[in-house]
Amino acid sequence: EIYTLSLHDALPIFGADDIINAAEAQGAVSVSGIAEAGSKVSVKLGNLPAKEVTADANGAWTAQLTDLSKVPDGSYDVTATASMDGRAPSAAGVHKITLDKTAPGQPTNIKTNGGDTTISADEAKTGKITFTGDTPTGAQNADTVTVTWNGVSKPGTVTNGKWSVDFDSVPPVPAGQASVPANVTVQAHDKAGNNSTIATQAITVQNSALPSLAAPKIGRASCRERV
Repeated sequence: EIYTLSLHDALPIFGADDIINAAEAQGAVSVSGIAEAGSKVSVKLGNLPAKEVTADANGAWTAQLTDLSKVPDGSYDVTATASMDGRAPSAAGVHKITLDKTAPGQPTNIKTNGGDTTISADEAKTGKITFTGDTPTGAQNADTVTVTWNGVSKPGTVTNGKWSVDFDSVPPVPAGQASVPANVTVQAHDKAGNNSTIATQAITVQNSALPSLAAPKIGRASCRERV
């Protein structure tokens, strides 16, 4: 007699998206399903050794997959086969997952809306600042960024390797001081949940309260007559 076995196909069995990122690959990942009660279930992914578990009285089983950090990135079939003494082995249950442990590249070219790294006095008066920047494309592409400025973190969407995030605050500059230094940090994220190293950009904030100097006046030019 041949009996059947199935993985849970209605719901993802790896996290919430059937994608295993670098952090998840460092630990144990659970895979579960249904087989005949008391049967031995052999679960395998890639070139990792098979995990052997026993289905409980209700047929439920769960295997813990480890050492996924040793498996190259890519798409894989997780297979599970049930066996029992005196019975023919089941056909394999199959569930497809993606292993993505490659972190996005570090964000670069971080600028203010003025296209530089200085918030001018006039820009500071508005209280509104836009930060822009780039992220690598290709294998290290990112889908979102988190930008932290003046104690506030905001998300941004990456499109063709570029992002832009708006803020409504500027650090205060002490009275009588021309400017203060401040840092903006940016971290990139991909769909798998991998994170880049954090990029830090120094920003100069000019004092919006200082009075502007009057423009110098230029007098009439004169020259001495040569003898």
